[in-house]
Amino acid sequence: MNPIQALNYILTNYGRNILTDTRKVEAMLRDLCHATEHKREINLIILALKENIPSELINNQPVNDM
Repeated sequence: MNPIQALNYILTNYGRNILTDTRKVEAMLRDLCHATEHKREINLIILALKENIPSELINNQPVNDM
C-alpha cells in the first residue's frame, strides 16, 4: 500500500481527529506501507502533521481579495 492509500484508509476508519495524534499516525503509516520504500513520503506526511498543516487547510476560510 502506498502512503496516500494508507492515509486514506486511516482517515476513513478513524476520522479527522486521528490527525492530532502524530505518533499514532506515524506508526500506522509505517505498518501499512513499506517503511523503507516510502520513507520520504511518510516523513513528509509526519512533518506536515507536526506543523499542524492539515487543520490549517481544513479551517482555512477563503479570502476575498476585493
